Amino acid sequence: MRHKRRLPFLAVLAAVFVCSWWYFSFRSSDVLDVTLPPQVSTDEWQKFLKESESRSGAGRTAQLDALLRLSGSLERREQTDVAIACLQQIPLDAEQHGVAAALQCARLQLKQNQLRAAEQTTLQALDAAAGGDADSRVLGVQLLTVIYSLDLRFESRRVLLAGALDRGELPATLLTQYCFGPLIPWATPQQGKRLREMLSVSPRDQGILVAWARHLSAAGKTTSAAEILERILQADPESLVTRAALLECCFAVNDIDRMESLLSDMPLSSDSDPFLLTQMRAEYAMAQGDWNAAKELLLRLNESQPGDPQVLHGLQRVATEQGDQSSRQRIQRQIVAIAELRMLIATADLRDGRAVAAISEAARKAGLRKEAALCDRYARAK
Repeated sequence: MRHKRRLPFLAVLAAVFVCSWWYFSFRSSDVLDVTLPPQVSTDEWQKFLKESESRSGAGRTAQLDALLRLSGSLERREQTDVAIACLQQIPLDAEQHGVAAALQCARLQLKQNQLRAAEQTTLQALDAAAGGDADSRVLGVQLLTVIYSLDLRFESRRVLLAGALDRGELPATLLTQYCFGPLIPWATPQQGKRLREMLSVSPRDQGILVAWARHLSAAGKTTSAAEILERILQADPESLVTRAALLECCFAVNDIDRMESLLSDMPLSSDSDPFLLTQMRAEYAMAQGDWNAAKELLLRLNESQPGDPQVLHGLQRVATEQGDQSSRQRIQRQIVAIAELRMLIATADLRDGRAVAAISEAARKAGLRKEAALCDRYARAK
């Protein structure tokens, strides 16, 4: 009898246990486990949290909102690293907050010259936003465009912007970088200064080192550039990007023998080669008087990225050597038109439809019909 009387009691106890477990599990899933950076006091956190709770009630949403606002306050106080630590508390899958926090974090990482961290964070945010907010994807593309431009990954930048164009999400401010990438100056003092700052944070980053060496070479400091690139190539002999940059450095000082040595143990040219590598192969072919090989390489480059001035000058030289006066004159006219287009791009406000229309007309004059048509489309949308 005693055993039978205990059964209802045990059933009730089990039910209470299950309900309690469910309640606390639900509550714990609705609350974020926040680990504050040591630079943030409990009083400061509670202040931001209470302000958020007054608008959205207690729970996870208020915590996420408080972390975002706290990070903004920290950034304004120049405590950028602490702001990053706060943003990293926000899960990427947090609705309405995760992607925004990740992009904000990437922006601050880039501000702190943490290039690779910024790139990884942006790529994760773009992946999370793939089927969601278009504005977040546009912001992510803008950030990655800056990152790829800083370490001179122009082909990656073009692929990124082509994807944005296909989705109808290419902002007008990035139009010229997609259409006329080779006409955008990259060896500027500002870019060089930024690379030095990034190297102070990541002195062994191979991508930044190669970009820095190319800046040195463009500034005429070819010896220093070659030393950097030779060291990288010794550590990573398979790097086509490094080899291309070293070839460019050798070409700048007319060291054809070293170019021959670098090219001799490489596989044959392919469409997947870096643009710069194919460009240097063409320059070497011209130095050897192999005009047919040079023409084939230069035409491939012109097809993949029309309007590159160095490529056009190469094609003009080939036409001259092969006695093709008609092509030489046509290319000369295109080179002049490209120079005019380049000046126009440098001063244009891409938010102004008339400026975009003027670029379109200049591009058409330069023989860049597809690019002109795209600019027309953007000009009409203004």
